[in-house]
Amino acid sequence: MEKIYYQLLFTQKSPLRIGNAYSESSDSDLMLDGRGMPFIPGTSLAGGIRHMAEKICNEEKVLNELFGNVSTATENKKEEISSSSVIIGDAVLGKDVLKENVKIDKRDGVGLGEWETAKRNAKFDFQIAESEQQFCAIIEWSGDETKKSKEIEQILEPIMKHLSAVGIRIGARTSRGYGDFSVKIRKLSFAFPQALATWLDFKPYEENAFENAEFIQGKAIEFSTEIRIEFVMTGTFSVRVNTAKTELMEDGSVPDSIPLKNHHGNPVIPGTVWAGVFRHHMHHLMRD
Repeated sequence: MEKIYYQLLFTQKSPLRIGNAYSESSDSDLMLDGRGMPFIPGTSLAGGIRHMAEKICNEEKVLNELFGNVSTATENKKEEISSSSVIIGDAVLGKDVLKENVKIDKRDGVGLGEWETAKRNAKFDFQIAESEQQFCAIIEWSGDETKKSKEIEQILEPIMKHLSAVGIRIGARTSRGYGDFSVKIRKLSFAFPQALATWLDFKPYEENAFENAEFIQGKAIEFSTEIRIEFVMTGTFSVRVNTAKTELMEDGSVPDSIPLKNHHGNPVIPGTVWAGVFRHHMHHLMRD
């Protein structure tokens, strides 16, 4: 018998949006814990990890043993319920993190129609969270050597390496850049009965619990093919944004909008524009 623990430390790279289904402060309030602090539910992490697991393992029996399963009863089969080998905890901010170090803000949104244009009376707002503090989640696995070979070495370990290499996106509007996290992962193992006393004293959420643990080195899993396209401009283009402040041009004029630029000062075409272009043409292809 063995227990393996992974400590996942999430660092925010973009605002987090996970709604709690209530609308007291906005149209979509942020999910908060008992301290009033944002957190990432373990169910959200479990869903993302299982989705990755299904891409690297096609054995349904192994996946059901790892994550648990409830099969509906039929005429020829009884209902079957199996427990999970892995427990995935919530990702929470540390006990010493103060509320003033966590920024909870509101962002505006608008409902889009079939052609990605704004709908009438579809404006809404939602809460987001930003923090430089790390969220911590603990993943606990239990099993024997046979299960370890299939579940840890073939599934969980590659996923942990992938998360360490590329991070993860969690919550709503991830395709719009929200919920982007980098991840640092450490691992501890306890073999029984030899490590029983040490395990009983182990408190995974304590600050120094993984002080001497093994760091998981990143190695990305190739889930999909990346296509790179180089564009040559044959005319002029301009993706414009409204000016937030008055900007005086060399000729003395004041424009209502200016070209969108990156931090180097170069004009850019954002990914959301390409997404709209591809979606528009996909509609035509699907209809034809």
